[in-house]
Amino acid sequence: MSNVKNLSLSHLKKQDAEKYKEKKQVVFHDGTKVDVDMAFRPSVQNDLNTELLKLFQDVIKKKEKADGGEITAVALCLIIKYFTSIEIKGAKTFNDYIEMYNIIEDNEYLQPIVQAFEPSELQKSMDSINNIIGRWTKDMERVIEEVKFKRSLEENPSDGNIQELE
Repeated sequence: MSNVKNLSLSHLKKQDAEKYKEKKQVVFHDGTKVDVDMAFRPSVQNDLNTELLKLFQDVIKKKEKADGGEITAVALCLIIKYFTSIEIKGAKTFNDYIEMYNIIEDNEYLQPIVQAFEPSELQKSMDSINNIIGRWTKDMERVIEEVKFKRSLEENPSDGNIQELE
């Protein structure tokens, strides 16, 4: 019988370091560079999803609108924030990320960064984001329906009562 070792934290750390160490360096036209993760950590994706949901909640609270193109732009900026070496400290709101996207795109940094990502990792990240958006949309639709129902009850209190048939 072979000598099988028990799983240990040090073994897990070693595997983790190996799995997520690969990076690709992108050098831009102005001599600056960025390191891009080749494998996306699921825990980091969860952090990204959490931040995206907070940004959505902010948009709702401020009663702002966000279209599909803006949501995609913000999602890409969050992917860049979480899976590259770019330091992004000033972006706190949905509109900050829209501004970031425009600056990155206008100055020809966006395509080289996006093209440097491993396509399957980028797709997994976008799928995760789309799942979050889908769940968020369903939750918002449910809340809207509840609000409409409560308003209709306030406007027509008798509509909410079940009347007995005689």
